[in-house]
Amino acid sequence: TKEKGGRGMLSALSRLEEWDRLSSDEKREVAKNVEQRLPLFRKILSQEEQEFLEEESSEEEDEGKEELRKEHPVVFQDLRVFRVGDQEHEIAAFSFLQTSALLLVPGGRNVSLGYDAGMYDGFPSQEDIDTYSNQQYGMDWPPLSEMIEQVVSSKRSVTLHPFLIDASPNTSDLDNYETLEKAVEDS
Repeated sequence: TKEKGGRGMLSALSRLEEWDRLSSDEKREVAKNVEQRLPLFRKILSQEEQEFLEEESSEEEDEGKEELRKEHPVVFQDLRVFRVGDQEHEIAAFSFLQTSALLLVPGGRNVSLGYDAGMYDGFPSQEDIDTYSNQQYGMDWPPLSEMIEQVVSSKRSVTLHPFLIDASPNTSDLDNYETLEKAVEDS
């Protein structure tokens, strides 16, 4: 049985197939549970604070919620649907310090990582090759396809644990380093 937002559903994060079998409401429960388990980035909300954040409120109460969110920089937002080819997955989205969007990526066994030249018909393209060649500036670099094989790891199968990834990486996030450092120190 699946405990409400508990270990039973949290374990679904260890395999994408199990995560996909959860209903949207169950995924939201898991995401809220994960939000509460991020000790490096937030204090644990009291039950009263959690209820306060979840209830509908007046404009004045919204200001109080905003202050509470500042103390708790990682907040579950909602589920987002991602499609690639014939695959479609609902993924939990969080905000971090009210600026970055983080996605909770479920784990999996036998996940393929790395580069397999045979998988990418037409890669690198002639345009990629021309751009690379123009950037050599007289250097004695190998052809692009050889360079890719030298610098990219070979295809392999691994087990991935669930992780959060920044959905919109941006170098300007370095400006928030002091805020991040303070959030970690305060936790």
